[in-house]
Amino acid sequence: SSPDWFKYVDEQTGFVTRALLVIPLEVKGNIIGVIEVINKHASSSFTLEDQNLLAAFASQAGIAIENARLYTMTDQALAARVEELSVMQRIDRELNASLEISRALSITLDWALRQSHATAGLIGQLEDGLIRIAASQGYTNELETLDGILPLDHFSVQQVVDSGNPLRLNLEGALHTSSRTLAIIPIRRENNTIGILLLESPAPDALDVNTMAFLNRLSDHASIAISN
Repeated sequence: SSPDWFKYVDEQTGFVTRALLVIPLEVKGNIIGVIEVINKHASSSFTLEDQNLLAAFASQAGIAIENARLYTMTDQALAARVEELSVMQRIDRELNASLEISRALSITLDWALRQSHATAGLIGQLEDGLIRIAASQGYTNELETLDGILPLDHFSVQQVVDSGNPLRLNLEGALHTSSRTLAIIPIRRENNTIGILLLESPAPDALDVNTMAFLNRLSDHASIAISN
Protein backbone atom coordinates (compact mmCIF):
# COMPACT_ATOMS: atom_id res chain seq x y z
CA SER A 1 0.00 0.00 0.00
CA SER A 2 3.05 2.29 0.14
CA PRO A 3 2.93 5.11 -2.44
CA ASP A 4 6.71 4.63 -2.94
CA TRP A 5 6.28 1.05 -4.14
CA PHE A 6 7.29 0.47 -7.76
CA LYS A 7 4.59 -1.96 -8.88
CA TYR A 8 5.60 -2.50 -12.49
CA VAL A 9 8.20 -5.21 -11.72
CA ASP A 10 5.43 -7.30 -10.20
CA GLU A 11 3.27 -6.69 -13.26
CA GLN A 12 6.07 -7.84 -15.57
CA THR A 13 6.98 -10.94 -13.56
CA GLY A 14 3.53 -11.96 -12.39
CA PHE A 15 4.76 -12.01 -8.79
CA VAL A 16 2.60 -10.15 -6.30
CA THR A 17 4.47 -8.46 -3.46
CA ARG A 18 2.28 -7.96 -0.44
CA ALA A 19 4.83 -7.23 2.30
CA LEU A 20 8.57 -6.66 2.74
CA LEU A 21 10.82 -7.00 5.75
CA VAL A 22 14.37 -5.70 5.30
CA ILE A 23 16.99 -5.92 8.03
CA PRO A 24 20.51 -4.43 7.83
CA LEU A 25 23.55 -6.65 8.31
CA GLU A 26 25.59 -4.58 10.73
CA VAL A 27 29.12 -5.31 11.95
CA LYS A 28 30.84 -2.95 14.39
CA GLY A 29 28.61 -0.06 13.36
CA ASN A 30 29.12 -0.65 9.62
CA ILE A 31 26.36 -1.83 7.29
CA ILE A 32 27.78 -4.62 5.11
CA GLY A 33 24.53 -5.71 3.47
CA VAL A 34 20.85 -6.47 4.02
CA ILE A 35 18.54 -9.43 4.42
CA GLU A 36 15.22 -9.02 2.65
CA VAL A 37 12.23 -11.37 2.92
CA ILE A 38 9.05 -11.05 0.88
CA ASN A 39 5.51 -12.17 1.78
CA LYS A 40 4.52 -14.29 4.74
CA HIS A 41 2.59 -17.50 4.33
CA ALA A 42 -1.20 -17.02 4.39
CA SER A 43 -0.66 -13.45 3.10
CA SER A 44 -0.42 -11.97 6.58
CA SER A 45 1.73 -8.94 7.34
CA PHE A 46 5.15 -9.07 8.97
CA THR A 47 4.99 -8.27 12.67
CA LEU A 48 7.37 -6.72 15.18
CA GLU A 49 8.09 -10.24 16.41
CA ASP A 50 9.15 -11.19 12.88
CA GLN A 51 11.36 -8.14 12.75
CA ASN A 52 13.03 -8.96 16.07
CA LEU A 53 13.57 -12.57 15.01
CA LEU A 54 15.16 -11.61 11.69
CA ALA A 55 17.24 -8.92 13.41
CA ALA A 56 18.62 -11.51 15.82
CA PHE A 57 19.50 -13.75 12.88
CA ALA A 58 21.03 -10.83 10.98
CA SER A 59 23.26 -10.04 13.95
CA GLN A 60 24.68 -13.58 13.96
CA ALA A 61 24.88 -13.67 10.17
CA GLY A 62 26.82 -10.40 10.08
CA ILE A 63 29.41 -11.80 12.49
CA ALA A 64 29.69 -15.02 10.46
CA ILE A 65 30.12 -13.11 7.20
CA GLU A 66 32.74 -10.82 8.73
CA ASN A 67 34.63 -13.82 10.16
CA ALA A 68 34.56 -15.49 6.75
CA ARG A 69 35.83 -12.30 5.12
CA LEU A 70 38.67 -11.97 7.63
CA TYR A 71 39.56 -15.64 7.18
CA THR A 72 39.71 -15.15 3.40
CA MET A 73 41.92 -12.08 3.84
CA THR A 74 44.21 -14.02 6.21
CA ASP A 75 44.36 -16.94 3.81
CA GLN A 76 45.21 -14.62 0.91
CA ALA A 77 47.84 -12.83 2.98
CA LEU A 78 49.40 -16.16 3.93
CA ALA A 79 49.48 -17.28 0.30
CA ALA A 80 51.08 -13.97 -0.69
CA ARG A 81 53.68 -14.35 2.07
CA VAL A 82 54.53 -17.89 0.98
CA GLU A 83 54.87 -16.71 -2.61
CA GLU A 84 57.14 -13.86 -1.52
CA LEU A 85 59.34 -16.24 0.48
CA SER A 86 59.68 -18.41 -2.62
CA VAL A 87 60.63 -15.35 -4.67
CA MET A 88 63.17 -14.28 -2.03
CA GLN A 89 64.76 -17.72 -2.11
CA ARG A 90 65.22 -17.38 -5.86
CA ILE A 91 66.65 -13.90 -5.42
CA ASP A 92 69.07 -15.09 -2.75
CA ARG A 93 70.28 -17.91 -4.98
CA GLU A 94 70.96 -15.44 -7.79
CA LEU A 95 72.57 -12.88 -5.50
CA ASN A 96 74.90 -15.40 -3.88
CA ALA A 97 75.86 -17.06 -7.15
CA SER A 98 78.32 -14.22 -7.74
CA LEU A 99 80.54 -12.14 -5.50
CA GLU A 100 80.63 -9.19 -7.88
CA ILE A 101 79.00 -6.05 -6.50
CA SER A 102 77.84 -4.87 -9.92
CA ARG A 103 76.17 -8.23 -10.52
CA ALA A 104 74.38 -8.10 -7.15
CA LEU A 105 73.13 -4.59 -7.86
CA SER A 106 71.87 -5.53 -11.33
CA ILE A 107 70.02 -8.56 -9.97
CA THR A 108 68.42 -6.44 -7.25
CA LEU A 109 67.23 -3.83 -9.74
CA ASP A 110 65.90 -6.50 -12.10
CA TRP A 111 63.80 -8.14 -9.39
CA ALA A 112 62.63 -4.79 -8.01
CA LEU A 113 61.29 -3.77 -11.41
CA ARG A 114 59.78 -7.20 -12.00
CA GLN A 115 57.91 -7.38 -8.69
CA SER A 116 56.86 -3.72 -8.43
CA HIS A 117 55.80 -3.35 -12.10
CA ALA A 118 57.68 -0.05 -12.21
CA THR A 119 58.59 1.09 -15.71
CA ALA A 120 62.08 2.42 -14.99
CA GLY A 121 64.64 2.45 -12.25
CA LEU A 122 68.24 2.65 -11.22
CA ILE A 123 70.44 1.41 -8.42
CA GLY A 124 73.69 2.83 -7.16
CA GLN A 125 76.28 2.88 -4.40
CA LEU A 126 76.98 5.74 -2.05
CA GLU A 127 80.54 6.94 -2.64
CA ASP A 128 82.10 10.19 -1.43
CA GLY A 129 78.78 11.91 -0.83
CA LEU A 130 77.12 10.98 -4.11
CA ILE A 131 75.33 8.03 -5.70
CA ARG A 132 77.35 6.28 -8.38
CA ILE A 133 74.84 4.60 -10.70
CA ALA A 134 75.68 0.92 -11.13
CA ALA A 135 72.69 -0.26 -13.16
CA SER A 136 69.57 1.18 -14.77
CA GLN A 137 66.61 -0.06 -16.81
CA GLY A 138 63.75 1.57 -18.70
CA TYR A 139 65.54 4.77 -19.63
CA THR A 140 66.66 5.91 -23.08
CA ASN A 141 68.74 9.08 -22.91
CA GLU A 142 67.36 10.50 -19.64
CA LEU A 143 70.51 9.60 -17.68
CA GLU A 144 73.04 11.04 -20.11
CA THR A 145 73.25 14.41 -18.37
CA LEU A 146 73.95 12.69 -15.03
CA ASP A 147 77.19 11.16 -16.31
CA GLY A 148 76.77 8.12 -14.07
CA ILE A 149 76.23 10.18 -10.92
CA LEU A 150 72.95 10.87 -9.08
CA PRO A 151 73.40 13.95 -6.86
CA LEU A 152 72.02 13.69 -3.35
CA ASP A 153 69.92 16.82 -3.84
CA HIS A 154 67.82 15.08 -6.52
CA PHE A 155 64.33 13.85 -5.47
CA SER A 156 65.06 13.93 -1.71
CA VAL A 157 67.83 11.31 -2.03
CA GLN A 158 69.74 13.02 0.80
CA GLN A 159 66.74 12.57 3.10
CA VAL A 160 66.63 8.83 2.36
CA VAL A 161 70.39 8.45 2.85
CA ASP A 162 70.34 10.31 6.18
CA SER A 163 67.18 8.77 7.63
CA GLY A 164 67.57 5.26 6.25
CA ASN A 165 63.82 5.24 5.55
CA PRO A 166 62.22 4.55 2.17
CA LEU A 167 60.36 7.40 0.49
CA ARG A 168 57.44 7.40 -1.96
CA LEU A 169 56.55 10.57 -3.83
CA ASN A 170 53.68 11.57 -6.10
CA LEU A 171 55.08 14.01 -8.62
CA GLU A 172 54.85 15.28 -12.17
CA GLY A 173 57.92 13.86 -13.91
CA ALA A 174 61.20 12.66 -12.43
CA LEU A 175 64.02 11.36 -14.59
CA HIS A 176 61.20 10.14 -16.83
CA THR A 177 58.91 13.01 -17.79
CA SER A 178 55.92 10.64 -17.75
CA SER A 179 56.51 9.55 -14.16
CA ARG A 180 53.78 10.12 -11.58
CA THR A 181 55.18 7.98 -8.77
CA LEU A 182 58.76 7.82 -7.51
CA ALA A 183 60.11 5.54 -4.81
CA ILE A 184 63.56 5.58 -3.24
CA ILE A 185 64.61 2.66 -1.06
CA PRO A 186 67.85 2.80 0.93
CA ILE A 187 70.24 -0.14 0.89
CA ARG A 188 71.69 -0.32 4.40
CA ARG A 189 74.36 -2.29 6.15
CA GLU A 190 74.97 -2.04 9.90
CA ASN A 191 72.86 1.13 10.21
CA ASN A 192 74.69 2.83 7.36
CA THR A 193 73.22 3.60 3.95
CA ILE A 194 75.49 2.09 1.30
CA GLY A 195 73.30 2.69 -1.74
CA ILE A 196 69.81 3.44 -3.02
CA LEU A 197 67.22 1.86 -5.28
CA LEU A 198 65.12 4.32 -7.28
CA LEU A 199 61.96 3.28 -9.16
CA GLU A 200 59.54 5.23 -11.33
CA SER A 201 56.03 4.60 -12.64
CA PRO A 202 53.60 6.62 -14.77
CA ALA A 203 50.69 5.38 -12.61
CA PRO A 204 49.81 7.75 -9.73
CA ASP A 205 48.72 4.84 -7.52
CA ALA A 206 51.75 2.63 -8.20
CA LEU A 207 54.24 1.35 -5.62
CA ASP A 208 51.71 0.90 -2.83
CA VAL A 209 52.38 0.05 0.81
CA ASN A 210 52.74 -3.70 0.20
CA THR A 211 55.10 -3.14 -2.72
CA MET A 212 57.22 -0.73 -0.68
CA ALA A 213 57.42 -3.29 2.13
CA PHE A 214 58.63 -5.93 -0.33
CA LEU A 215 61.22 -3.55 -1.79
CA ASN A 216 62.48 -2.79 1.70
CA ARG A 217 62.95 -6.51 2.39
CA LEU A 218 64.60 -6.94 -1.00
CA SER A 219 67.10 -4.20 -0.15
CA ASP A 220 67.93 -6.01 3.10
CA HIS A 221 68.78 -9.17 1.17
CA ALA A 222 70.75 -7.17 -1.37
CA SER A 223 72.81 -5.43 1.29
CA ILE A 224 74.03 -8.77 2.65
CA ALA A 225 75.07 -9.93 -0.83
CA ILE A 226 76.79 -6.58 -1.51
CA SER A 227 78.62 -6.77 1.81
CA ASN A 228 79.73 -10.32 1.07
